[in-house]
Amino acid sequence: MEKIAFVYRFLNGSRRADQDSKGGFTLMELLVYMAIVGIVVLLAGQAFSDSTKMRVRTQSMLKASELANNVGSLLRDDVAQMGAKSSKESSGAADVGDVFSLKSLVYNSETDSSSYTLTSSGQYDDFKFKRVHYDEDGKYMRVEEVRWFVDGNRLMRSCKKLDGTAEEDCGDEAVAVEIAAGVDSFKVYPTLPDNDSGFVRLFPVYPSEPAKKSFRLISYYGQNDYARAITNPETGGTSVSMSGFTSNYDEDIYVSGKKVGHMLLAADSGAATEDWSNCKAISFKLDSSVYEISFKLADNGNESRMFVPGRDHFAVGLRMVNSNLAKIPLLNDFFIFTPEAEKGTGKRSFRFSVPKPKGFAENTMDACVAFTVAFFSPLASAANISISDLQVNEITEMSYAITHSEELEESAKKMVKAFKIDLVIKKNGEAGRSTAIVSAPSNGVKG
Repeated sequence: MEKIAFVYRFLNGSRRADQDSKGGFTLMELLVYMAIVGIVVLLAGQAFSDSTKMRVRTQSMLKASELANNVGSLLRDDVAQMGAKSSKESSGAADVGDVFSLKSLVYNSETDSSSYTLTSSGQYDDFKFKRVHYDEDGKYMRVEEVRWFVDGNRLMRSCKKLDGTAEEDCGDEAVAVEIAAGVDSFKVYPTLPDNDSGFVRLFPVYPSEPAKKSFRLISYYGQNDYARAITNPETGGTSVSMSGFTSNYDEDIYVSGKKVGHMLLAADSGAATEDWSNCKAISFKLDSSVYEISFKLADNGNESRMFVPGRDHFAVGLRMVNSNLAKIPLLNDFFIFTPEAEKGTGKRSFRFSVPKPKGFAENTMDACVAFTVAFFSPLASAANISISDLQVNEITEMSYAITHSEELEESAKKMVKAFKIDLVIKKNGEAGRSTAIVSAPSNGVKG
């Protein structure tokens, strides 16, 4: 019995020692532990919640900004094409040939030669403007009336044909299409040029002789029904004249069933080569910078006074050097009026931005300045046209006086050459903004 009692005492003592060696939690320790874990979980949950909210807000802000910028880009493309009142080649019957015409429908009225109307209602504006639409070959298609406005909080766009051939997206009736929802503000401000505080001359450029302004013109002929014109001096100078034009008045002048025109390309002064590939290729930034082509037009007191606007054609524009002198899509030529008297002489200037063609990968494009001429009036082809001080400048710093259409009289509206566009779109309570000044050089060229 004593042995059995000893064994029992031994085993019981060993069990206690084993329990003491393993240790354990008291109730107080367990409660403290649970409280600490709860606080950590609470803090982690709050941090995760804040992080999620911040991520959602950031995503909403980015989406709103992306949407605003995308809509702003579409609106800028629309506004940049405003007017386009330059006379263009239009399709004619086979027995008539191609003619040039001036589309007066893009003017608001006889007294208001601008192409836009603007009404304001609080933070929303109603912006309506007219433009001429051409096909890929530069043929006249129609005069369009484009309208941007807000319905509720939805930004809408409509297009209505005023003349010409209707398209599915621009027919006889104005059908409004929603462009964006959640619009918080849509404001358009006409801007009047104040002054230019900076520009970079792109042509002509003579680094060793900054004051030198000589240039020459190369006649492009033998293709696409363009005939050779005479330039004097052929090697160029500060003033160059154009003559020797073909008359399209006599119907016997048809070439390949079309009328004959002339194209003259600007180049550096020098050798009198007639290779059009020697035209001065200028690198233009796409969808960003504002450029200006300017020159002085003289009154030679000759048959150039017989020029009939809307029938005869004289324009300046850009041609892509790597595409057989094709026009840049969405960038129309600028129509030029020759002086009817001495008082009509002086500087002509045209401002524009170069749009990025669809599918074009580069951010710059090389193009040459081109003058196109075609005469349909009697005697006008005997004209001698002289231009001087031809320049192409990139406007690096511009100052605009921003105003409202209600403050502008009809005579002042035609002076508007740019618009400030301010668009705010909200997504899940977060705002994205697109603000830009868009050049509209073809607005108000009449008078």
